[in-house]
Amino acid sequence: MTRTRTIQIIAAVAVVVALLVGGFFVYRSEWNQERMFLAHVATRSADEQAGMQQLMQSAREWEAKIETATNAVPYAEAARYWKSIGDVFNLEYPRHRAISLYEAALDQFGDNATVYAAIGDTYKALELYSEAEEQYQRAITVEPGQFTHYLKLATLYRYRMQVPPQQVLAVYATALERLVIGSPDIYKDRALYYESLGSYAAAAEDWKAVMQLEPTNPGAKGEYERLRALVQEKK
Repeated sequence: MTRTRTIQIIAAVAVVVALLVGGFFVYRSEWNQERMFLAHVATRSADEQAGMQQLMQSAREWEAKIETATNAVPYAEAARYWKSIGDVFNLEYPRHRAISLYEAALDQFGDNATVYAAIGDTYKALELYSEAEEQYQRAITVEPGQFTHYLKLATLYRYRMQVPPQQVLAVYATALERLVIGSPDIYKDRALYYESLGSYAAAAEDWKAVMQLEPTNPGAKGEYERLRALVQEKK
């Protein structure tokens, strides 16, 4: 055996060992997180434990269906229950577990805008806003005609990341360029944002657009007239 071949074999063995060791520590970390989570569950009140156990049972019932899954539904449903545990009881571990399940669904079945948006929601709950932004943007890329993805991104920008108004307004503008269904909701949301900026005339124009798209919506007319009155007061 040549010296070069020996070095190659040693290097290959080193890579395998590194992967095994890394995998062991990842597994141990996950095991420790679950153990700590279960220990925390035991400190909760009886009613809280009962509610949590019910959600966990539902999550594990869906996880049991993953092995024979032909689509992303079992992953997404299991993740949804784990996220619910995290949200109801304000715990990080269930949210991270939800993200792992969502990501496994993507690995197995490919791009899915609903899954990307759900991961974004989970990162947002963890206050990891840049990660949430990335997931919402992926959802928009995969499903550019779904208005809820734009609203999620705009809401994240407005209330969590506090980006400049131009960046928020760009989300609304892009949505209105691409949408056929859901445009009234974009106009309504943008109108509220314009009003928060003191741009009453622009807000009124958006409510006017809502009136045209939803002619039976009495609230739209009321908002339009209220904002037009504010515009006159500012003159």
